[in-house]
Amino acid sequence: MLGELLFEAGRLREALKPLEGARQLYPKGTRGIQTRERLVKVLVALDQEAKAEEVRQELALLPTKMLNAYSPPVKATLVPADSVWRWLHPTDGMDPAESDADFHTTFFTAKFDADAWKSGKDSNDEGGGFGYGDDWFEGLDIGKPASKELGKSAYFRHRFTTGKEHSNLELRCQRDDGIIVYLDGKEVARDNMREGEEAYDLPAASVVSDETTVWRIPLVDLTLLPGEHILAISLHNTEKPSSDLRIGAITLVEMEERE
Repeated sequence: MLGELLFEAGRLREALKPLEGARQLYPKGTRGIQTRERLVKVLVALDQEAKAEEVRQELALLPTKMLNAYSPPVKATLVPADSVWRWLHPTDGMDPAESDADFHTTFFTAKFDADAWKSGKDSNDEGGGFGYGDDWFEGLDIGKPASKELGKSAYFRHRFTTGKEHSNLELRCQRDDGIIVYLDGKEVARDNMREGEEAYDLPAASVVSDETTVWRIPLVDLTLLPGEHILAISLHNTEKPSSDLRIGAITLVEMEERE
């Protein structure tokens, strides 16, 4: 209870310890879900991404019906899962910064010229999205590198427009392995990623075993004003040689405020 009160009051650092205690006290059930969702928001806000990912893994193991029953309804869908994205995937293993020195600090900005990138439509199907390497994958093939060692990162951009103000935002997607999320030129979330500046060889924190899980990533303390926006994502493999890379069902939603 104390952790929830501190969380609601915006005293996130103080809420961390009691929420961790409640996490152990409530391994499942509605209170367990509520505690973990709030704990993820606190850990993300405090830049403790590795611990946040651990808690997300626990949430993923809870029954889907229970999660859906607890979660507040979607108020608005800003980026649907069937959106068209521009994407870049260097199958030759060459860092895009080799030809554009500012690439890793500009590819997610509004002024970046992505006209030369390829484009394709995302999908909400379990086997859809963007990727390569899996026999069951039925989405858009972004190209398989010649060797596992060359499979590093891929980059995605989507432009969308809102007619009014939106808050309480949440990004949802299937991903293998880790992602960094940017909105309007600023990093707003990391999911299963190591710490460090954006880079072609920045590795994901861990290997994803269930690629069909839809991960829910709260965008803490973020409000979108009316106008045009750029949602960009860098998708990263782990540091170990990998035979696959994938992201799909990318959705940006505004959630109803939880009562």
